[in-house]
Amino acid sequence: MSAFDPHPMAREWHRLLSLWRADEADDWIELAAPDMIRLHAAQIAAEAGRPSCRRPARDYARASRLYTEHMRRTGDRDSLRRAFQAAEDAADAARNRQERTMALHAEVSAHLTEAELWGGEQPLHVAEQRLCAAPAPGLWGARMVALHARLKGFACRAGNDLSLIRAGAALMDAALHALERHRAPALEVSSLRMERAALMLEVGLRHSDTAMLDQSGRDLRRIIGAHDPDLHPLTRGRALALLGIGLARLAALGQDAGLLERARQLVATASDHFHAEHSPLDFAAMQIAIHSVRDPEDMVADTDGLAVAERLTLGRGLVLGAAVLEARARLGIARAMGDGDSEALDRVLHRLRRKLALTRGADQGLEWAALQIALARTTLARNELVGAGAELTPLAEALWEAEAIAGEHANAALASEARAMREVIMETAGT
Repeated sequence: MSAFDPHPMAREWHRLLSLWRADEADDWIELAAPDMIRLHAAQIAAEAGRPSCRRPARDYARASRLYTEHMRRTGDRDSLRRAFQAAEDAADAARNRQERTMALHAEVSAHLTEAELWGGEQPLHVAEQRLCAAPAPGLWGARMVALHARLKGFACRAGNDLSLIRAGAALMDAALHALERHRAPALEVSSLRMERAALMLEVGLRHSDTAMLDQSGRDLRRIIGAHDPDLHPLTRGRALALLGIGLARLAALGQDAGLLERARQLVATASDHFHAEHSPLDFAAMQIAIHSVRDPEDMVADTDGLAVAERLTLGRGLVLGAAVLEARARLGIARAMGDGDSEALDRVLHRLRRKLALTRGADQGLEWAALQIALARTTLARNELVGAGAELTPLAEALWEAEAIAGEHANAALASEARAMREVIMETAGT
């Protein structure tokens, strides 16, 4: 287990204030509980609004970044609104080029995190427009280059153009060198390095590019070696999880049982770094990772983790929430089919329909799409098990809409899943 253990608020403040430096490094941030981060952001924003504040633009920008971190951990849309407001206040208070760059950095960071959590093209379009402004030189200029690189990463994941992907990787490399040259805090450097590792892993597997896979592995091992789990548990845990997932996929391609077992050990080690109260979204993502590397023959796999992950993400319209819904449904289907238990499938269907009835509004579009895919998959499984034919045409129609909604949210994976499931449904129905 990680040595991290959440403390009551008073003791946590005492401990973390001893680590907090007067600059903007925020080395303590990964030890802080979400409520503490939000409270600290509110206090900084309040102090920035006082006439006695000497550098209001800097403090507003810092508050915005803390709200963005809270949003990243919890999926709280109110923190997104507060992050934008603090960034706007920073821009209004800015008195020079560096302060204007600080404010711009805070705003664009919030847009990119919004796109990561909820999908959609709009946040990326706004970020691209805002990044046209000329940044300040030095560290803040390097930070803006890093944001350019993050934005480029979205385009690389969405396409298959290897020249575009290599250009994106080169920009990330240049941004990393710039951050290191200007002595950016280790967490900032590792955050971008993690983005490059994830991109290289995804694209390397897609195109069987060994150079990209090697780069991803080097980046992840460097991150793991650079961060103490007692100070930076989230960064180290994320890197361990990504390394484990990557090894599992390579093991599956090469049918390497030994490598797969090593991947499972890495994912298990990574899971010790995350707690539902401390970083709800990391915990939820970890549950998906755990079940993605489990033995397919293991029909007694624990479902409690995914159930907790669903409670943490449901109703927020998150990309991750949609993935959790699908993962839990898949596991329920696998267990029921393994046991030949049609009643268990009926319970899965009942649970999915109940959640679908509660899913309302455009903000929950991805969850609605994931539920339609899960309903179709469960219905097909039940038909196969009991030999009866539930009406499939309405499912196919709903999957058309699910694919469209996923596309609107720039979620290519979910759109592809809906399309593939619709094709299976239509083939099965003979239409």
